[in-house]
Amino acid sequence: MYDKKTIDFLKGCKGKDLLIAAISSSPLLLAKAGLLSGKKYTAGIFQEMFELFDFLEKDNYIIRPVVEDGNIITALGMFIGSLHNKF
Repeated sequence: MYDKKTIDFLKGCKGKDLLIAAISSSPLLLAKAGLLSGKKYTAGIFQEMFELFDFLEKDNYIIRPVVEDGNIITALGMFIGSLHNKF
């Protein structure tokens, strides 16, 4: 979250023709880099994080095992093992 190199790298991915996936709490990094702006997503996070981090768009957060919105796929880590045959 606080590694500028990582966030800058992710910011460089915005607008590119890439498939980007993140599981568990790592969608926080995508959100901080602006990649989740206007996108539906899920993440393994506590509800209190919406109060702590203004870059998290609470209205776009969906509690589902996997959420795909355009080129972004986010997933809850606890469900990945049971979904491996679906992708």
